[in-house]
Amino acid sequence: MEDSEDIRTKVNWLKHTPPTKENLVKIRDYAASTHNHRRQWILREEPTMSEILEAYPRLRDLPELINLDFEAICPDKGVNLFTNMTHEFKARVMEVAKAQKNTVIDSMLQKHGKDEDNEDLCVLYALSLMLPTTNYQKGKRSKLASMPKQTKSVSRVESLSYICQDANTCADVDIFAQEKGKNYVQPFLLSVGGESRNFYIIVDDVAIPAGSKLLEAFDRLFKVFYVFNVKFPIQVESFYQFISSNLYRLDGVTIRPQVRSLMTSLNGCKPN
Repeated sequence: MEDSEDIRTKVNWLKHTPPTKENLVKIRDYAASTHNHRRQWILREEPTMSEILEAYPRLRDLPELINLDFEAICPDKGVNLFTNMTHEFKARVMEVAKAQKNTVIDSMLQKHGKDEDNEDLCVLYALSLMLPTTNYQKGKRSKLASMPKQTKSVSRVESLSYICQDANTCADVDIFAQEKGKNYVQPFLLSVGGESRNFYIIVDDVAIPAGSKLLEAFDRLFKVFYVFNVKFPIQVESFYQFISSNLYRLDGVTIRPQVRSLMTSLNGCKPN
């Protein structure tokens, strides 16, 4: 077992070493061996997301390290989203969503195209729209974010912006992150571009690259909440409960009755 001086040396090396091709193997190795130290600091001190990125900037420019930390926190769960987001599951979601006869859901489905990425986006949005929004923060205020017990009331359509937002091709993602609305405290996805899109995770006033595939970007967004020890946005808490329990199959997730009801509807659905 490494002593604390070795760990501090590695943490300092990680902070000040650029992620060049020659350094990648060593960065991954040092990130893995300092995980427990990093995790204990996050849980004990409850730093802000910006403070975590300042201490561990490689989490920003090598976001694959977020996957490694999540796997250490939730062993054998890292690929569950891709394993469980099957064609059959997506077909069931679409079938149940269309059966709602809801103009908001119908409008969302009509707005987005039928390519693979938009199909995944439609599934995520449909799940969120079929679950209730929450506008009250119960319990004590989180030290992780300046979020009041009562938040601004949002509609189901507005709640989607707490999952993903769109920006035009010319958008400066760093400026977007710095100028986003004050009500967007927790991380969310930013989609930039038209047919050829790039995704970013907006964390405080920082934009973390998340690739060009929606599902891969959402997977990394979900893992950020666990790695940074951040609560899910209260406005889409039921949505994230569903994702945590039904797609990632995480243990110990509190599930609301509405989430269980949607699970039952999906399990009983036989898509055409």
